[in-house]
Amino acid sequence: MSLHDELLQILFTVLEGRVEVSLVASLQHEGIGFPEELHIFLPDIHLITEERQPWFGYGTNYSGLLTDLALKLKRFKTGAAGPKVTVYQLGDLLDLWRQTPDLDPGEDVAACIANDRQELMAALLDFGLETQFLLGNHDFNLYRYPNFAAWERRAYLKDSTGASTAIALHGDMFDWMQGALSILPDVAKSLFAYLFAPLWPAEESQLGEIVHLNKKARAAMNLKQYIQAPEPVPLGSTMPADTRVPARFNVQTEADHLPDGMKYAVAAKNLCQQANLKYGTRLKTAVIGHTHHARIAVIDNGAEDFFALVDCGAWIEKYRTPESAQALPNAQIAAIGGNQA
Repeated sequence: MSLHDELLQILFTVLEGRVEVSLVASLQHEGIGFPEELHIFLPDIHLITEERQPWFGYGTNYSGLLTDLALKLKRFKTGAAGPKVTVYQLGDLLDLWRQTPDLDPGEDVAACIANDRQELMAALLDFGLETQFLLGNHDFNLYRYPNFAAWERRAYLKDSTGASTAIALHGDMFDWMQGALSILPDVAKSLFAYLFAPLWPAEESQLGEIVHLNKKARAAMNLKQYIQAPEPVPLGSTMPADTRVPARFNVQTEADHLPDGMKYAVAAKNLCQQANLKYGTRLKTAVIGHTHHARIAVIDNGAEDFFALVDCGAWIEKYRTPESAQALPNAQIAAIGGNQA
């Protein structure tokens, strides 16, 4: 049994009788890489305290289920023989923006949320799971505080030759880069280095620019009413998950895609290609959260011009499929392994 099949069995075990396991999208392509490793991605969770939750019309879905999943993933990871299993959390784990009206939340706010969600946070932070945490726009300020200083802006995923062929990141940077490129070229240059430079530590000025951009975005939102997806996200058809995942299913392309199905795909490809030229990487895949829209979007103009955007969805808000009569709560993860997403 492959690691991917084992992961599916874990999902069936954890979720049985509670929710159904469905496949949103799949793609097998040699450009994805990682034949001997399995990378598991947990997207946006947006935790706030239970006391604060009634202020909003939506919140984290199935937090108890996510706790159980993290515990199962720990046993899977520590028991996996041979190939490496890595678990990533793609940012916006803590929703500092919604927890406090203060535009510059600090560590006490993060501690307040973490203390209120102790079981889930303990499961995600467990040393056995060894989660690789990335910063999102809603919890970016965590970089300032010692308890979270190790959280990264992105993670490079390497193939069996050691080449960096994929990048995992929250995804909000594509918002900033698209705006900054046309308005503030110096800021765009700084953000590009912050995001893609493989070995360079981020400079304080780069971090400050992102804090400033986050403040501007936050000030423009009514966070009590604002939902990133005003309507349930359209996923297209889904299918019951089993161990025979199709090589290609529900893939978004430039010629055939759902509303927003190709969002960020061209921008991500262009920025990754720039990084390849500047830093010697071989990025052909970007894995993101941020949009809350689970999908795989592909630009494929031949072996040398292939790019995949793997958007992992969220554990917040709702989605809709043609088969569902009503909107359903998002609770999505993604995995890459065996040249398949």
